[in-house]
Amino acid sequence: MSWWGSKQVGKVPRLTDSEQLQLALDLMNWMRQGVNVWQGLNMVLVSSRELGDAKLETASRFLLAELSEGKSLGQAFHGWANPELVVILDSGVKADNLIGAIQELERNVQLKRKLLQAIVRQLIYPISLFATSLVALWFVGTQILPRLLDGYGQAEMLPVAVAVSEMANLIQLLFVPCILLLVSLIIWVLSNRKVYTSTFHRLVSTTVFYQVYRLFCAVSVLNQLSLMAKYSRSLARSCVILKNHAQGLVKHHYQVMLEHYANGYTELSDVMNSGLLESSSLMRLRMSSGRQSERSQQIYELAINLSRKAESITRRRLKVVVWSLYSISFLLVVATVVATAQTVFYMLEQWS
Repeated sequence: MSWWGSKQVGKVPRLTDSEQLQLALDLMNWMRQGVNVWQGLNMVLVSSRELGDAKLETASRFLLAELSEGKSLGQAFHGWANPELVVILDSGVKADNLIGAIQELERNVQLKRKLLQAIVRQLIYPISLFATSLVALWFVGTQILPRLLDGYGQAEMLPVAVAVSEMANLIQLLFVPCILLLVSLIIWVLSNRKVYTSTFHRLVSTTVFYQVYRLFCAVSVLNQLSLMAKYSRSLARSCVILKNHAQGLVKHHYQVMLEHYANGYTELSDVMNSGLLESSSLMRLRMSSGRQSERSQQIYELAINLSRKAESITRRRLKVVVWSLYSISFLLVVATVVATAQTVFYMLEQWS
């Protein structure tokens, strides 16, 4: 085995998106200075050793080992890196152009990260409050109220306490199945590769979560196609590369695009008509014109518009979710307090 793979060749790199992009940029900058990919990776490896960056050293060793097996740079990144980065590295364009493409991808990744961070910041407190109030209701309804009412035969005179106790028992019974069902539904929706056609599928597709997911898939597709068109790649050939690294709805979209190309479609709006893009987006594609570089800019602007739309929908719906969580939490807390107070007053009356 070569010296670069003596220890960590079997370890798959675990770099964040930002670290992956920075690694690719460093490598492209070395290659732009006239070195080949092998020399560039060895220089990155030496730098990682000097800096004591174990993760970067592991990634460099892994990539060198993959290249030694005859894989391309894109194939070496495949399976553990950002799929869009894999597509860019596998596109076959020059290092100078790759740097611009990677920088554009970095901006897209940062925009997604900012939106996700905003969602987490707005949801973390109301979700925590909701979970706390739910646990409080469960604890009071299953542990405290039964002990307080033990020995009193007229619990039906305490309607709120009885309702809280029954609700707590229901939560205890359904909590695990509901969590498993929700997780399974999310995984199924995100991994499904087909356009929804059945009644249930149409119902799922009307939810705001699926609409936002579809919009972000569309943004990802348009950004990828814009990059491929900008750097003078045939869109038909690009679809083959993109499909090999795609998942879910994005993979289905590229499959439909390839079928449309095979059927002789030439108009971009017809080729892109897979159910992923809305009719207004397809109309804008139909109205676009010019050389390939101009089409690339038009596609990119459409991606920006869809990204803003997804962000707007997310923030608008997020407000509804936040206030709903606050309202439900308030009702749960009030019910728990009233049930406890009702039970205590009832006990005091019995003692007096």
